[in-house]
Amino acid sequence: LKQGQLVSDYIYKNYKIDAIYSSDLTRAVTTIKPLADSLNMPITKCENLREIYGGVWEGKKISRIREEYADDYAKWSSYDEDMCPTDGESMKEVMQRARKIFTDIADHNQNKTVVVATHGGFIKALQGELMGISVKALKDVDFLCNASIMEIEYDGEFKIVNASISHYLGDMLTEMTKGV
Repeated sequence: LKQGQLVSDYIYKNYKIDAIYSSDLTRAVTTIKPLADSLNMPITKCENLREIYGGVWEGKKISRIREEYADDYAKWSSYDEDMCPTDGESMKEVMQRARKIFTDIADHNQNKTVVVATHGGFIKALQGELMGISVKALKDVDFLCNASIMEIEYDGEFKIVNASISHYLGDMLTEMTKGV
């Protein structure tokens, strides 16, 4: 909640926002709600901005997944091109979904500044898709910290302008390591 307030305050002070989109999952909506409240602006909730679907892994501890789904977990942790949670969504599918929803949002908001609140795995997949890299190469892409900002421009093509703005989080900064 504190991170959500910090990112919302930073965006409010530093950008002129025309629209707010969010994954329909509670964490993303809750994170960006302070900004929506400050701007008196609705949040457009999109299922296609959700985190990767974990299939039967959903809600399970990593230690249990390693035991029960050893082969799929090995592919997952090595960033195998076919990496996919058992009965879940592949990283390649998330990359394609990310490009599609971002293109839709950009096309509907030409020449506007839009905030999109989503999730770490989704953002990593989006970065890979926009950078034109393979699933295997995602292993070398850092996860963004919670409540950080990535600036992307769109003029028919996407360009990552700033991969991570997070200084406003101070001691609230959280990080994940590469390859996770």
